[in-house]
Amino acid sequence: MIKIIFSDMDGTLLDEHGNVPEGFDETIAELEKRGVMFAPASGRQYYSLEDSFMKYKDRFLFLAENGTVVMYKGEKIFTCPMNKQLAQQVLKASEPLENVYSVFCGTKNGYVLKHQYTEEFLAEL
Repeated sequence: MIKIIFSDMDGTLLDEHGNVPEGFDETIAELEKRGVMFAPASGRQYYSLEDSFMKYKDRFLFLAENGTVVMYKGEKIFTCPMNKQLAQQVLKASEPLENVYSVFCGTKNGYVLKHQYTEEFLAEL
């Protein structure tokens, strides 16, 4: 018996405009009737997924940040943060690279280096 369905978002469930397929609401209603949970899974931050599925935010299990943040009904049920020393090594290695900008994502915010926070970078984000 199927109990949960995980689905990638961009380029899989969502179209090029970020829309769910026609009949999505009916499909979710049928899954819930059968006791099957739906779980969007993505490399995106949790709040981006929540925005995409606002009307389902208290019904879906969300796997964000490539599975390192798992949320259910607004509660964090799992996180796997990057080791601080490793994060600092990645940051140090990327700093001298041209046209490479760092964004470190936390469970509540994304963080960027102050000197890289330019209009051009903001537009790209």
